[in-house]
Amino acid sequence: MRLVIKDGEVTSRKRVRDQKEFVFREQSGFVSLNDETRRVSLSLADDQAPYPVGSYEILLDGSAYVDRNGRLALGRLALKPVSAATLATAAR
Repeated sequence: MRLVIKDGEVTSRKRVRDQKEFVFREQSGFVSLNDETRRVSLSLADDQAPYPVGSYEILLDGSAYVDRNGRLALGRLALKPVSAATLATAAR
């Protein structure tokens, strides 16, 4: 599964629950899977820098887990940068 980050823009959303304020930080990216590309929102931790612009392979060994309901889910992403040469080879 490939992830492309096109810019470093981060959006923040604030929510108040039980009189506590929560801030959610997100960055947009594009995931390519099975010849289809979709825009996705990536959650960022409070102290996490935005993902740098580039192309990445999502490493499922470090990203996927089974949640408390027995469902397969993605947590914090483990990413491997994809070189321009690899992208050019894959496009052929």
